[in-house]
Amino acid sequence: MLQFHPNVVFAVLKRNVASYFSGVLGYLFIVVFVVVGGYFAFQQQFFTNNEANLDQLTGMYPLLLLFLIPAITMTAWSDEKKLGTDELLFTLPASDLEILVGKYLAVLTVYTIALLFSSTHAIVLAYIGDPETGVIFATYLGYWLAGAALLAAGMFASVLTSSATVAFVLGAVICSIPVYFIEQIAGPETVAGRLSVATQLRDFSIGLVPLSGVVYFISLALFMLYLNMVFISRRHWSGGKMAGMGAHFAVRTIALAIILISLTAISTYASVRADLTSEKLYTLSETTHKTVDRLANPQAAKTDDADRENEANGNDQSKEDKKGKSKNEPYVVTIQAFISKDVPQQYVDVRRRLLGLLRRYDREGGKLIDVRYVDIEPFSKEEEEAIKHGITARTARSERNGRLVSDEVYMGAKVESRAGDIVIDFFGNADLIEYELTRAIGTVSKSERRTIGILRTDAGVIRGEEEWQIVTELRRQYDITEVSADSKIEPVRKDEHGKEERVFDVLIAVMPSSLTQPQFKNLVDYVKAGHPALICDDPFPGMLPPPLYPSQEKSPQRDFRGQPSPSEPKADDGTLSSLTRLLKIEWKNDQVIWDQYNPHIEYEDVWPQTFVFVGKGNGLESALNPNSPVTQGFNEVLCLFPGSIKKFESKKDEKNVPTFVPLLRSGRQTGILEWEEFTREVPDVQMTMFGPQVRTRFEVAPNPDYLTPLQKEEEKLAELQEQLEDAEDDAEKKSLRKEIAKVEKKIGQLKKTPEIGHTIAAHITQEDKDGNATLNVIFVSDVDFLGDQFFDIRNEPDAFIDLDNVPFLLNAIDVLAEDDAYLDLRRRSQHDNRLTLVEKTRKEFDKKRQERRQQAVRDARKRRREAQKQFEEAREEIANDKSLDNRQKLMKLANVAQDESIKLKANEESIEKRKQKEVEQYKAEFQREVREAERGIMFWAIIIPPIPAILLGLIMLGVRVTSERSHLDPSRMRS
Repeated sequence: MLQFHPNVVFAVLKRNVASYFSGVLGYLFIVVFVVVGGYFAFQQQFFTNNEANLDQLTGMYPLLLLFLIPAITMTAWSDEKKLGTDELLFTLPASDLEILVGKYLAVLTVYTIALLFSSTHAIVLAYIGDPETGVIFATYLGYWLAGAALLAAGMFASVLTSSATVAFVLGAVICSIPVYFIEQIAGPETVAGRLSVATQLRDFSIGLVPLSGVVYFISLALFMLYLNMVFISRRHWSGGKMAGMGAHFAVRTIALAIILISLTAISTYASVRADLTSEKLYTLSETTHKTVDRLANPQAAKTDDADRENEANGNDQSKEDKKGKSKNEPYVVTIQAFISKDVPQQYVDVRRRLLGLLRRYDREGGKLIDVRYVDIEPFSKEEEEAIKHGITARTARSERNGRLVSDEVYMGAKVESRAGDIVIDFFGNADLIEYELTRAIGTVSKSERRTIGILRTDAGVIRGEEEWQIVTELRRQYDITEVSADSKIEPVRKDEHGKEERVFDVLIAVMPSSLTQPQFKNLVDYVKAGHPALICDDPFPGMLPPPLYPSQEKSPQRDFRGQPSPSEPKADDGTLSSLTRLLKIEWKNDQVIWDQYNPHIEYEDVWPQTFVFVGKGNGLESALNPNSPVTQGFNEVLCLFPGSIKKFESKKDEKNVPTFVPLLRSGRQTGILEWEEFTREVPDVQMTMFGPQVRTRFEVAPNPDYLTPLQKEEEKLAELQEQLEDAEDDAEKKSLRKEIAKVEKKIGQLKKTPEIGHTIAAHITQEDKDGNATLNVIFVSDVDFLGDQFFDIRNEPDAFIDLDNVPFLLNAIDVLAEDDAYLDLRRRSQHDNRLTLVEKTRKEFDKKRQERRQQAVRDARKRRREAQKQFEEAREEIANDKSLDNRQKLMKLANVAQDESIKLKANEESIEKRKQKEVEQYKAEFQREVREAERGIMFWAIIIPPIPAILLGLIMLGVRVTSERSHLDPSRMRS
């Protein structure tokens, strides 16, 4: 009977660990490991990504193990053979298994110590950012499991030779098979490709502990340990009557490999994993569980207005009941998933998670959810079936065998029940799969849906086949109807029998500033009646043509002869004044806001400051209102050239004032640009059937002066002080001093009052004394935020930026529709783990850059004033010349004016070029300062981690020297 003695294992463990740390080499390897790990973790891309995680290290960690693992294991068996101690070791009263386990635990202990020293990377992360603890723990657990598996492989290399150097090389070669070659040869999307260390580490790096990963690493360790066992026990059967046992053990080894690979594959399909993220992003949400539970009892989940209206009218029969079906009959939902069998690398994680979630829905729903998996191959019947059901392919470009190839990828589903069907044409983002499936199940399990009305405006939100993607998105949850403003807008109307029926539940009005006065009056009357509405208007809608800019007139219409005729003017001249008076807000159609805050360093030079990022990093904790269900839990929303809305200051005795709840606000370093400051007119010639037509096109002006209200007042003060210096008339000086005093007073007030940013979106509500809504409007001073480009970004598997634009829009509609089913699911976003120290450093440098930029603007203005003064002096000199008659004076003044005009124009161009050169110079200096600060952080992030290992090595060296000296004869020691 096999006996296992832990004391023997511990003795071998202690002996080998002490041996490893008895010399300098062991500490040296650990120091190199930690330093190289710090270099990989904190490369320039780390600062560019601006996220406090170890993604950069994870990507390189398997290659780092190719150095560390052989370094730890190369002497495990080879030194025993070289020194001849292996024979002594195996003659001790210990079994081969006990010796093997003891040696393995020894190298595992050494590796664990090295990994503990490398955990200083996490300390550095906590110092410069806000990392998520669960994600960091899962990442290090993945590192430990990966190392534990490869240590057994390194030991197997050591058992093959008596040379430590050869063992190191063999260990690197053997470890490179699961680390590198499997994924490169088989591809990450294949079953074999999943047997690579890099593939298995990906889930750990995002905060998951997958069963498949744990089984894989344990299986790899067991298999390599078994090979170790076979080779160290070979002496028992390598000669004599048992010489034929080699083939027997070869078969057993192959059988074990097949069993372990099968277990790993089965665990992969099981999709069982622990979710350590703070938001439980990869665990089925409570919303999903409730949605599935409602399938069995639809009556208990009755929430739509149609049901409530039927109950109010004493009619408990729905359309389903009239067909003879019980309303409480369970819904059976069928999910047909059309998924490509082979996908490019960027879609591997999406495909894996989609399959895993579908299996979980299948198990969770029991008989109520039937999932059908359809593998799609090119030119197959299954592909024709997918196209027939409305599933569309997406072309994905990827590199394969050194060549750039295009693949048609299918990753969609059709969800249907007796109440209807929903087609999800493509799953592009792994984070949206659960939301899309749960919403589809919830939608098809309702006998009636709410309806969203979209107001017909010149924005053309619904344009036949060219409808905006927001409409396509809304169709997955609501019915959609287009609403005309030519007549009274009524959400409820009476049918031919006099019974009331609901036309729509929420109205969406995009660019209502393009409506005519009668149309706009109908919209205002609808809002005044207390009906819910989402209103989006934009001073500068970049995704729409210039005639839709609220401050500009409509394009003239043309008759059948091509002759232009004036269009009906915009209501309120495009100012929305009758609506803003009703809502008690201020909104200007010719102003946009800007914000210095941009958390995406890599796009700092590409996107202007009029691309306003709304997030906690802009200095306001309530930039995304944490108390509103519309924005709760979100991290970042991007608005392009948004306007500003402001609540009217109400009088003290004014009653029943609308409630103004800001939803999106810009940061502290923000300001306003007037129309002429950020745009310029450009003639645009277009060929039409009536001949060439010249239209006005507006472009964004380059390099506008971004000044906060405080900076504007400071600029105004500097200009007044310069004018005061040049003034000669006492009355003028007195007037200027009064102006200066006013400006200084305003500057003092601005310094005392912290800047709280500009409101971009707000929820405005009001109720009468009976609690009935008299106002229920979400007003957003931006249209571009709901553009198609944001849907495209959201649906990309490797999106370059993670934004909450689409969830914000959908939440706004759901809140207005009083449908809270999916609010929690949409707000399940990643922990905001930005590099706070880096951002703080960048803000300090940016403040200096802005100050120098302001000085450049002042200098340019001063040079312009000096040039203008010279012109005025020349004119005055001619006017005072008594030797000239009036006719000669006029001629000379005309000539001087012409000459000076040319000079002024040349000076203006020279001044502007000089100003831009100085601005660019300051910008370059700012970039250098930021890079130097980042390199400083990188330097300390690399230098600090190895210090504990070095100190421990020095301490152990001191202890060892002291111990040796204490055992020496004093007479043999040098004096």
